[in-house]
Parts: sequence; C-alpha cells; structure tokens
Amino acid sequence: MTYLIYLFPLAISLLFAQKNNKIVNFVLFANLVLLTIIVGFRHFQVGQDTINYVIMYQDKAYSYYNLLYFLEDINKRTEIIPLICESVLSRYTDNYLWFNLTIAVANYLTLFFYLKTSKFSNAYLYFYIVLGFFFISSNAVRQAPALNLFLLAVHYRIYGQNKKAIIAILLGSLFHYSILLASFPLVFLGKVYINNYKLILLYISAFILNVTQFLDLLIPILDFMPGSYASYLTRDNGISESGYGLSLVVNFTYFILLLYARHNYKNKIIINYLLIALLGQIFWVFSGQDLILHRFFNYYYIFLIPSLFFVTKLLMEKKYYFIFYGLHFLLITNYCYKIYISDSGCSPYRSILE
Repeated sequence: MTYLIYLFPLAISLLFAQKNNKIVNFVLFANLVLLTIIVGFRHFQVGQDTINYVIMYQDKAYSYYNLLYFLEDINKRTEIIPLICESVLSRYTDNYLWFNLTIAVANYLTLFFYLKTSKFSNAYLYFYIVLGFFFISSNAVRQAPALNLFLLAVHYRIYGQNKKAIIAILLGSLFHYSILLASFPLVFLGKVYINNYKLILLYISAFILNVTQFLDLLIPILDFMPGSYASYLTRDNGISESGYGLSLVVNFTYFILLLYARHNYKNKIIINYLLIALLGQIFWVFSGQDLILHRFFNYYYIFLIPSLFFVTKLLMEKKYYFIFYGLHFLLITNYCYKIYISDSGCSPYRSILE
C-alpha cells in the first residue's frame, strides 16, 4: 500500500506532464495536497530531524514561554518563520502534528508557486518526487521551503528579474539561512563560462577527493561554527553504505546526460540550468556520504528537476527512445529501491510511512 501512495503522484504527474488545460492544474493541485497530507501527518520517528522539532515544540507547549524567551530564541536561531510557528501553535495545542502540517503547507505552497512559473509544472513535480526531494520535506524540515525559494530565485535571476530573486532569497533565509551562502555564485551566473572538459576534470577531481577522504581535513575548520557542525562530517552520520554505490552510478549517468544536453542546446537559459545541475552532480560526488555537505549542496542538486526535463525533451526530439525510457526506468527503479533499503533516516532515503 505504501508504494501505491508513493507512485500515485508519480504516475498522474507523468501522465499529464506535456498537456496544458484545467485538468492538469487540478491534477497538480491534488498531488501537492496529497504530498502535504503525507508529510504533515507523519509520525515523529519519520524523518531524521522530526524528533528534534517535536522536542522543541513540546518544550514550549509545556513551559511558561513568553516574549522574553522568544527574543532569546531569535538570537540563537535566525530562521524566524519556523520559530514563530512553534511559538504561536504551542500556545494553543501540544500536538506537534500542527507544526508539521504548517511547515508542510509552507513547503508545498512555495513549490506550487515555483511550479506555476514554469511551463511544464507537472513534469517538474514528477522529477521533484522521483529524485527524492519529496523525502527532504520530512528530513530537512526548514531547508525544504528554502530549496523551493532558491529554485524560484534562480528562475528570476536567469530571466533578469534580480529584485524578485533577492526577495525570494531573503524570504528563504527566514526558513534556513544557508540559502544566503548558496546564493553567492548567482552573481556570476551567465558571466562565467565553464566548458564541458573542465566540468569533467572537476568531476574526476571531486571523486578523487572523496575516495581519499579529503573531507576529514575540514573537520577542524568547522569547529568554530555554532553547534559544532564538524560532528556531522562523518560517514557514521551519512547516507547508508547499502545505497551509496548505486547512487554513485546514477549520479554518473545524470552527469553524462547533462553534458550531452549542454553540448546540444543553444538556448542560454537552458544552458544556465544545465550548468547549475552539473555543478550539483560534482558537489554531490565531492561530499561523498557526509550528511551536512549533502544538505547544503541540495541547493544545486535540486536543479536536476528542470535540467532532466530538458534532457528528456532533447532525447525525444532526437528520437533516442531507448535512452528516454531507460532514463525513466532508472529514475523510478532507483526511487523504489531507496525506499526499500531505507533505514538511516537520511535525506532523501527515508520512508514516509512505516
């Protein structure tokens, strides 16, 4: 039954991916509502970060939490929107599901807003789910809306609407401040060209650094950060070994297809999307099995959503049907396999229903 719930949005989104009518809009909205319900009413043991938010929420619900404590929390946590949700809702109910549901609504509203700005919203939703970003909304709770707003910000930046891009980034920072750091490279978007040969060299270098465990050198550097983020830079807190090998093969497949698409497309807007997605694959390989870096680099990895759509469109135009259907088979097979082997709770490999 669990698999049917997962695959229902996938099948419907794919079925109507290339159409444009009122039925498509309804299907898009219905899928987002379904995802919001699944994520909003999840058990507190589902999702690596969920239990932490449950504890913080119930601490507020069962204590004398006033404005003074709220101001102290702002000094500790800059992500003000989740904090406001915790503070307000905990005054009325001790049921943590209301907090889960509120953040889930915020996440899928921001995603809906991004999808409506694209011409192929249902196709994008299909890739959002099958690439595993659906799971991130239950794991990286605050970051999930920030990822959607980062997608929107890049969309505005590519189309030259810089003021809207800045607003989207600032709004995203109210959910998770890491978006500010991830946004710096956007200044150079469209101004710096990296050819495919350099990207291949970067990919190989990232793999070598991963194999040689270069990340161990970063642990002392991160000791100065609040909460000692260095503790996250360990394979014990990373993606499970059972799925990493397959993920590496899938990542390499994406990388090759993105390079092929970048070589064939002449549209500068599409090329910019493909470049960010390629950098996301390189960052993914570099971060290896370390959770904290994986989460940060999700800001670039998420650009597989529009980029793989452009790849599939190109494959259909070139009549490479075998590769086209092979890619979709790989996506769905990898998606289902990660659900099957999931036991670590790490994004995006944790089952929502248990």
